[in-house]
Amino acid sequence: MLGFDLALGASRLRLNWPGSLEHEMHQKKQHAREAKLRSIQVIADLKSRAAGPTYSVSRLTEALSTAGTDSAIFCAGEIDPALASSAEIKNFPRTFANMPFKEGMFHSSGLRNALLEEALSGTIIHAHGLWLMPTIHAASACQKTGAPFVVAPRGMLSPGALQFSRAKKRIFDVALQRRALETVTCFQATAEVELEDIRGAGYNAPAAIVPNGIGIPVLGDMRTGERNVLYLGRVHPKKGIDRLLKAWCAVQERYPDVQLRIIGPSEGGHEAELKKLAGKLGLRKVSFEPAIFDEEKLNAFQRADLFVLPTLSENFGLVVAEALAAGTPVISTYGAPWEGIRRQKCGWWIDHGEEHLAEALTEALSMPREELRSRGLRGREWMARDYSWDKVAQDMCSLYKWLSGHGNKPNFVYD
Repeated sequence: MLGFDLALGASRLRLNWPGSLEHEMHQKKQHAREAKLRSIQVIADLKSRAAGPTYSVSRLTEALSTAGTDSAIFCAGEIDPALASSAEIKNFPRTFANMPFKEGMFHSSGLRNALLEEALSGTIIHAHGLWLMPTIHAASACQKTGAPFVVAPRGMLSPGALQFSRAKKRIFDVALQRRALETVTCFQATAEVELEDIRGAGYNAPAAIVPNGIGIPVLGDMRTGERNVLYLGRVHPKKGIDRLLKAWCAVQERYPDVQLRIIGPSEGGHEAELKKLAGKLGLRKVSFEPAIFDEEKLNAFQRADLFVLPTLSENFGLVVAEALAAGTPVISTYGAPWEGIRRQKCGWWIDHGEEHLAEALTEALSMPREELRSRGLRGREWMARDYSWDKVAQDMCSLYKWLSGHGNKPNFVYD
């Protein structure tokens, strides 16, 4: 007992010894309890406006600040110069930027040190994405200081995503990531299916289901003239666009006046592969168009009679929310967690494969435009009710308060 008392006394002495790390941590945490709640959103880069995380992380940061939580973005990669955001963004240089493999995995000594300084102040560290060093830096900072550590895997633990670069991911996981994720205070899943992926990967920390938000645009009556079906997003093998082209081959004779538009940036030369497939299938009225943004993107959604996401795997599928917010009905495969499309009667949620796509396309395109528009409007009402940025920010603030010891456990957190 005496030995325990001596050890406790020594511990308290270290805690109160001026200049010690323990003393600094204690003082900063005490100050943090009295200060405004603060969070740092950590992401590798913001280099592509076409990528869902670029939009959702920047908008989340803005919405949190509006809702009363001081928030900023820390990254270690490129930032799209055309990215329009009122969020505070700090970009730290990569330490091994000239390394051939993934630009040094986005390792950044500056980012690591900045995160440690924030964590010492009790800031909540919220990392987005896996398989790169920024999340490892975030884990290290929180482990050293005890600051709350939140991780949003962003779909990177789904079976489909794990198939890409499998060997490299296995090495990174064993060397660094597994230990880092075992220190997570709480995961953020954007849908129930992502929670299942997190548990399936063997992580048992609490997990909050907080979806990505979506802005609700002013509705215009743009569906005039030629009918068209839209795919908009990255042109990547995991998006299943090849299956959409094969399905289109099965329906194009029946709907010769309908255009299929495929819009988005090509990755790894995939667009060339798809054009070759379209030629082989003898497809007509199919266009491949470059990425578009802002008003042009909104107009594309609002001019479309139907939006199609034939994806193999998504943690959320932000383009589905964007299409519905614009009043456009959707066909999505089970690869995206949008079962609500069926419940809300605003589109079709279907199994994988070109035959299922062809059936859904046939049913949708056989409807009058007025019926499709009614479905789209139901989807828009759903987005405004459950997916607005105001609601997402309120839920995230509730999560942060609970993690900081200032609030009750939210009902969307699962043990």
